[in-house]
Amino acid sequence: MHRDEGGIALRLILWALVLAVVLSAALFLFVRMQEPLAFGEEATVRVTEARGGPSAVQVTKDGRIWVATFLRNEGNLPVTIEGLALADDTESLYVPISLALGDGTTASPGAAASSWPLALDPGAGVGILVEYAMNASLDCSGFGADPGDRVALAALTIRASGYAVPFTQTVRADPPFARILEPSRDQCRRAVGRPGA
Repeated sequence: MHRDEGGIALRLILWALVLAVVLSAALFLFVRMQEPLAFGEEATVRVTEARGGPSAVQVTKDGRIWVATFLRNEGNLPVTIEGLALADDTESLYVPISLALGDGTTASPGAAASSWPLALDPGAGVGILVEYAMNASLDCSGFGADPGDRVALAALTIRASGYAVPFTQTVRADPPFARILEPSRDQCRRAVGRPGA
């Protein structure tokens, strides 16, 4: 009798462990597959050390684009914002180099404070300030002899987590934050500091 009770208890423990593993795996996959983050409808854009305004930014070595907007959690689960996800990028003209808290409307570095991680409940939002800089790793060989069309600046990849499961999400703005004039090959080389490359 005691032996049977011990066998039943062991089977229950094993089933509980299996169930816990299955539920953990399901939660992990669910969190990794969701894309709960979205930008607010409005954005304030400021261009510094680059000729042109937000509708026609030129690629210059010290060019900066500051974007103030709101980041919202439109998902069904709490999300913790961990910060900016940096990646090797040789194609984008301008790349994000910093992500900070802001008031969502002031596109100035003096209005920012870095404070990550930050938890966002479903339906909640927070003001952010994103700094974009000219991409120093830009591969200029793909550009033509003449300047090209305007290229949209609209994406930001964010590191986040949900229930301690890490994930990254590329959030896109529609309409774009800014439009950048595609440089000629020589303009690109001068901007990245490799005139003979």
